[in-house]
Amino acid sequence: MPPTRRTNLGRSTRNTASQRNIRANQTDEQREARNELQRNRNQHRNVVFNPHRAAFSYNVAIDYSSEKIVAIGLMNIVCPHCNALKFKNEAPGLCCASGRVKLTPLQYNNCFQMTSFGATKVIRDNFIPTFKIQGQIYHRTGSLLPVPDEDYKFLQIYFMGNSAREVDQRCAHNNSVKRSIVEQL
Repeated sequence: MPPTRRTNLGRSTRNTASQRNIRANQTDEQREARNELQRNRNQHRNVVFNPHRAAFSYNVAIDYSSEKIVAIGLMNIVCPHCNALKFKNEAPGLCCASGRVKLTPLQYNNCFQMTSFGATKVIRDNFIPTFKIQGQIYHRTGSLLPVPDEDYKFLQIYFMGNSAREVDQRCAHNNSVKRSIVEQL
């Protein structure tokens, strides 16, 4: 089967050459006027939302929140197996495989914390697992050395200088952690 001929190839090439000649002979004022006209045309085009690859070509002119595919609603569905909060159309079993996966709570994070988080106003709405902050955010660091007759805690543990004592101190504040894991971390 012979290849199909592209009949518009010559016309496209002639058009390109013609446009190149026109632009080469334009003054700066004419070029700026042409560019401004093109910018206005692009700005006033009807902007249509295309959900395919929209995250890779964000357009400020589109109101994404009004699109049904983007507005996923509240996270107010509770999984009957693990009590995780889910969205309305989220697949069942996505969080815990319908009860087949049991996650243990993260218990080692606070063994290694250096500061604690604080804010002038913390807002917790209903059953939302996150919180909102208004006002000033700050860290509570405490002193680098413990008060006399008190144990090392938080950032002070890092300055003890004895790894075995550091592990002991970290495990003393949380009875449910395993010493071997704290040593490895």
